[in-house]
Amino acid sequence: MNKVKVLTGLTLILLSFSCAKQDEGFAPSRLAESLVISPKTTAMSVNSEVVFSAIGGEGEYEYSIVKGNAQISPETGKLLALEPDEVVVRVTDGNGQYDDAVVLVNPPLNLIENVSYVIYGQSYSLQVSGGTAPFKYTILSGGGQIDLTGGVYTAPWFSGSALIQVEDSAGNIIIAEVISVAPVSSGESMLTLGYGDVHNFVGEGGVPPYSYSIIAGPGTIFQNQGTFIASNWESNSIVKITDSVGFSVEVKVKVTQFPN
Repeated sequence: MNKVKVLTGLTLILLSFSCAKQDEGFAPSRLAESLVISPKTTAMSVNSEVVFSAIGGEGEYEYSIVKGNAQISPETGKLLALEPDEVVVRVTDGNGQYDDAVVLVNPPLNLIENVSYVIYGQSYSLQVSGGTAPFKYTILSGGGQIDLTGGVYTAPWFSGSALIQVEDSAGNIIIAEVISVAPVSSGESMLTLGYGDVHNFVGEGGVPPYSYSIIAGPGTIFQNQGTFIASNWESNSIVKITDSVGFSVEVKVKVTQFPN
């Protein structure tokens, strides 16, 4: 009987101690959920924004930059990209648990050429740099057709200018101008001259001014004027007429003693 009374008394003391601890605010512990930041990886261009979020963990979240040059709101997770870089974003919860995300910041969306030229009916691929792929291409004004995702523009069969909008996946926009022009020509594709004859080549079409050169055979030509002086013997030459953007045409010249 005495042993039973002692055990009962000890049990009551332990129970009383446990209740006292709970009354003092000692709640049962639990395992915290893993903290996860989103998105884990993303690509964007300079001056673009992205908002990070998090789930799991405990307490309030705080966002920070641990690598790279960017600005981020510690409370909202909104990031502003400042320059091309690889940026590491970290979210930390109230217990010090953290998770990281990687952001690839591309250079600003830009055009290799703001104004381009294309021959009637031919195709031209718009070249962009920077920005965040994929890109979308739209004709705002003018003739021709364009591949909405590939940026290949096909010119109409007449002279004119087309304005084309390029938009990247971050919403950045630039405008390109493509001008369709007639092919370069001189009015003849083949010419027959006598010994020592002089002929003035005159460029047409393309984008003036023109330059003139002999790419095969004898003779003399003035580069900026197009004045050609034939040889004094039987020969064959090729004269090339090139405009200011590189479009060209070739003319065959036959020199004979008795031209028709």
